[in-house]
Amino acid sequence: MKIKSIFFLFLIISTCVFSQNKTYTFNQFQVRNEVQQWGNVEKICAQTVHFTDQEIDLSIDQKYHLNIESKTDLPDKGIIYLCKDENLNPITVMIFGNSSMYMYTKNKRFLIYFDEKNEIVNNVADTD
Repeated sequence: MKIKSIFFLFLIISTCVFSQNKTYTFNQFQVRNEVQQWGNVEKICAQTVHFTDQEIDLSIDQKYHLNIESKTDLPDKGIIYLCKDENLNPITVMIFGNSSMYMYTKNKRFLIYFDEKNEIVNNVADTD
């Protein structure tokens, strides 16, 4: 019985250690217009985007709470997330390293530039 308890505890701890939450800060982004051209860089007050294994939370033009449907790892620490918002609308999120993120909704396109300090914080987390 003790062995089962120890195994269960080990399983919970290892799951918590290996699931990696990440938070990036940003204060600038671009929006693609109707002719698919990126507009000027818009500066805003500092915002965060938080990633867990199941969800992505951020605020740009509105608050987005996205449920991750699938995740595809790309070379050079890139990731593509296929998500659904609260209304079950499809949203695609792509991260390129620790420097930028694209978010595509049905009618909006965002390019978000992460703050440089994110590279240091998240690279330390990646080596653990």
